[in-house]
Amino acid sequence: MTAARLIADLNRSHEADLAIGPLTSEAAAVATASLSCGDLPVIVPAATQAGLTELAESAFQLSPNIGLQGIRMADYAVDSLAARTAGIITSTSPDHLIMARAFAERFEKLGGKITAIEYYRSRDNDFGPYIRDLKAILLGLHPDSTFFVTPDGDTLDPDGVSAYLDCIYMPGNGQQLRLLLPQVRFYKLQGAYLGSDGWADDAVYRLGDDVTQLAVFPSPFLAGGNSNEYLEFAAAYDARYGGQPPRLAALGYDAVRLAVRAVGDSPRDRAALRRNLSQTRGYLGASGRISFGVRRENIEMPLYRVQNGQAVLLSGTAGPDTAVEPSE
Repeated sequence: MTAARLIADLNRSHEADLAIGPLTSEAAAVATASLSCGDLPVIVPAATQAGLTELAESAFQLSPNIGLQGIRMADYAVDSLAARTAGIITSTSPDHLIMARAFAERFEKLGGKITAIEYYRSRDNDFGPYIRDLKAILLGLHPDSTFFVTPDGDTLDPDGVSAYLDCIYMPGNGQQLRLLLPQVRFYKLQGAYLGSDGWADDAVYRLGDDVTQLAVFPSPFLAGGNSNEYLEFAAAYDARYGGQPPRLAALGYDAVRLAVRAVGDSPRDRAALRRNLSQTRGYLGASGRISFGVRRENIEMPLYRVQNGQAVLLSGTAGPDTAVEPSE
């Protein structure tokens, strides 16, 4: 509420031409809502909740929203893999549920079929029941079946029978994926692996290509760490504070740089600032590439492939200019 009050006061007083913040999604949602009838440009640097910029036409979101990851993966599945069927194995953390829902909605909108969605808890380490349930649907088994009969009449253990999907979407974090992926392989559930930014983890890379299956995942965070812009910023940050900058520092730095860039030689006019910010495309900052879409969200979502123990850039272009509706 404090952030909302401050933003509202700045908007009414005209003592500021532009504001940066708040940081969290909750505070940013309340603050931008307070501008529903205002004209103060606000750059929200770190919040990732979808729909923030829907609350005010003068709000700009620097960090891509969580749901865009699911949308990007669904587009890749259909456009690049020609996938028609998909299964989802996701944790029940709020962020991963948003990603899974966005993937499912987008995939089905593009004509694909979601065969099943399996949900696991953060404390789980045995993923066999979830994988078996998904395989049972694919193989046409009764959930309690202990055997599988082939078209030739042979009786087999279902765990040893391969089941196929065009793709398997598995949003999760590195700790969970380190346990999940070997079990997916063990139970012979096959299909192209698609992930989330949580796949950008050494714990996943070390599993090896035979386990990760050359998975593709989106991440708005990786590219910034290798750019000249980041290296220059990191050197200056280290000289001043004695350490490597956290991502939040890079986002704050980019927010200020974008604000200065928007001012340029323009007169002191909020409408001009909003217009200039709206035209940001392919800006290379310390936190990565920034392009504001029609809803003033950063739509840059590069794709990476897990290969040879590292993340290899697959596509550095912006994702679809599509926003995800706010979760209920």
